[in-house]
Amino acid sequence: MGEAEASVRQRMTRGMVSLLSTRGYAATSLSEVLAASEAPRGSIYHHFPGGKDELVEAAVRRTLEGAIRTLEGMRGLDLPGVLAAFAASWRGILEYTDCTGACAIMAVSVGADKQELRELAAEAFRQWEEELADILRSAGMPEGRCAEQARFLLASYEGAVLLGRAQHSLAVFDAVDGVIRSAVLSV
Repeated sequence: MGEAEASVRQRMTRGMVSLLSTRGYAATSLSEVLAASEAPRGSIYHHFPGGKDELVEAAVRRTLEGAIRTLEGMRGLDLPGVLAAFAASWRGILEYTDCTGACAIMAVSVGADKQELRELAAEAFRQWEEELADILRSAGMPEGRCAEQARFLLASYEGAVLLGRAQHSLAVFDAVDGVIRSAVLSV
């Protein structure tokens, strides 16, 4: 695949991530992806012969890769620093989208009608949890707490973003964030 073709494919994948996070799975059409990515009409089936499902798979993988890169940037921080950076990454979704966005993986997990896509989302969450547990371990959290705390943090911040989106408010996210940090640091 040439550089120009890769660029179109990447733009389409980024467009799908953005639309999944703001519109959800069912409300995202291929024509909207083309418009958002400024890709030529025939690009979908050229780059994604499997259609929407293949493009959604690429979007889930891209979202996970971004999440892992963000976590890797936290390596070397102490536990309060990791929690602050993790919270900031989630709050950034709301800030960037003016409280209209959420997580593209979550959109797939709740909106996809195909079992394979829901399983892909579940696997992405598992990988995200594992990486977060490793970051927590490197930040000094006791080994026996890392896995459960990673799951708690991921689920809690997903929920905080959804509440912030529903209420169109950073205040609700910040309130939940304060409770989350207090709970994790006091145990």
